[in-house]
Amino acid sequence: MAEEKHIEFNYGDVEQFIQYKAGENLELSFPSGVIFFVGNNEGMVLCNKIRVYKEEMGEQVHTKLELLQDDNIVGVFFEEPDKDLQIILSSDDTMFKAVFIYNVM
Repeated sequence: MAEEKHIEFNYGDVEQFIQYKAGENLELSFPSGVIFFVGNNEGMVLCNKIRVYKEEMGEQVHTKLELLQDDNIVGVFFEEPDKDLQIILSSDDTMFKAVFIYNVM
């Protein structure tokens, strides 16, 4: 069974660097909301929870990043299932929200 991690991050918390290992189940909650940057800052999604986990659909296997606002899905992104992710949680003083950024390792 995959390891499960639950992390809560609030605006103003100290910046965190998190290693997501391929196959883990990770849930991040943001009580005051979070800005999820898309691609190379091509856009952003506002949400208050992010789930990262391995998903198998038939023969397709991928790492799924599921963005939720009050338990409603507002965005979904996919990465290769065998890649680790480096996640950065920070704060944005222009919007007074937490920030979620990730890099594929």
